Amino acid sequence: MRSTSVRFLVVLMFSHITSAFTNNQNNVSIVIIGAGAAGIAAATRLMEHTFTNVQILEAEDYIGGRVRSVEFGDAYVDLGAEYCHGQKDNVVYELAKNYLASEKPELVIHYSENGEPLPHKLQETLLNISHTVSHRSDNSSLPHPCKNVYSEGSCLDYVFKFESSKGKIKHELWKLAYEWLKSYASATESAIHLDDVSLISEYEELEGDQMLTWQGQGFKTIFNIMTNDTKLNVKFKTKVVKILDWTTDSQLILVEDGYNLTAKHVIFTPSLGVLKSTHEKLFYPSLLDERRISIDQIGFGVLVKVALYFNKSWWSLDNPKILACMWSRDHDDEMDKLNLRWLRQFVAFTRVEGNPNVLMAWFAGEKTPQIESLAEEELLKGISFLLKCFTGTYSNVSMPSKLLSSKWLANLNFRGAFSFDAVKAYIDGLSGLREALGSPTLSATGMPTLLFAGEATHPKRYATVHGAIESGYREADRLIKYYKSIKS
Repeated sequence: MRSTSVRFLVVLMFSHITSAFTNNQNNVSIVIIGAGAAGIAAATRLMEHTFTNVQILEAEDYIGGRVRSVEFGDAYVDLGAEYCHGQKDNVVYELAKNYLASEKPELVIHYSENGEPLPHKLQETLLNISHTVSHRSDNSSLPHPCKNVYSEGSCLDYVFKFESSKGKIKHELWKLAYEWLKSYASATESAIHLDDVSLISEYEELEGDQMLTWQGQGFKTIFNIMTNDTKLNVKFKTKVVKILDWTTDSQLILVEDGYNLTAKHVIFTPSLGVLKSTHEKLFYPSLLDERRISIDQIGFGVLVKVALYFNKSWWSLDNPKILACMWSRDHDDEMDKLNLRWLRQFVAFTRVEGNPNVLMAWFAGEKTPQIESLAEEELLKGISFLLKCFTGTYSNVSMPSKLLSSKWLANLNFRGAFSFDAVKAYIDGLSGLREALGSPTLSATGMPTLLFAGEATHPKRYATVHGAIESGYREADRLIKYYKSIKS
């Protein structure tokens, strides 16, 4: 009897200790800054593991961050991330495969001089060149002309010179093709200047379809799936202006409207563009040198997307195409007269699944800041000019009646689209920048206090939503592991 009583007391005491720990874990204050893919991933993971004192501070008035699905036309359009890239080992695909569709559109490049498509062989050559100079992990697989250059821009220059020397393509046509391909490559990397993009990259392209669409429901669908009716504590229109004492377990967070709060842990998820422009004033004390170097040396750029609504579609709905335009020099004088030189940064029109009267126009390159600043009337004027020049082979072409344009660079809560590997870091021999950016700050007792997540912190899957989600899970798991270690 006595032995049984002792065992009962031990069990009772242990249960009390376990309960006290669980309650302590439930009550630990965690503030997540940013309600984008990384922030929502971190919040949902923590709440699944009994952390309930989790608050999200979001500067915008919606969940999603650089995933921005807006009702337009007959369905949703995505002004930010639009496609699920790849299937194997892709958390977005694994969560949402039943909502995704494979479209596999054909790229058709038209020549503005007569509206005719370029010869198939030339189009094929251009795309081969694009694949040649992107996403290389080492020098061993680089084409011969690019052995001694470091940026994608320089490699394109060398490859085009090499191809031109063969004399198989008319020189003037080849030169115009080069200009279009620079914009196309800039869109892939979201780079304003392609010479800033490193030719050597650690980016990991996942196996499978790279352009899986949301069938008109928008990328926002992923957040409905992730939250799964979880009641999140999100404070919208709340811009953080200062994070104090981040080396301690009682960080003070100041926001723009004077609302202040303290937290044991802060998970910071805003874009690299925000970090670049604000980190010196945002954090006190200043961030450590290793993180500051990463912020400075990782590239961050922008592209512009313009959703266009037509009263009647004039393109094929049964045979999806990506419609691109290669500009002739014949239009230079008129472009100058109408102040439309920015149209040379046009990449392509893509069809919007589930939205039969909508096309998405993509712009990338050096004039994207100017394009973002254009008034709606100027955009409509320019796009109407573009359509008149390159749609000669289409019948009953109408002009768009309304549009919706992205403003990622101008928006101070984002200051750009997504990150890329910058050539300067490669030349300087810097490595592990994204890992350093995503590493936590520890208190004197080894507790993670200030943590960083977001696409730019993923070492291989940056510039993607799946990379952002993985980074949010990573930081949530870091805290979960820490509290388990205390318990044990």
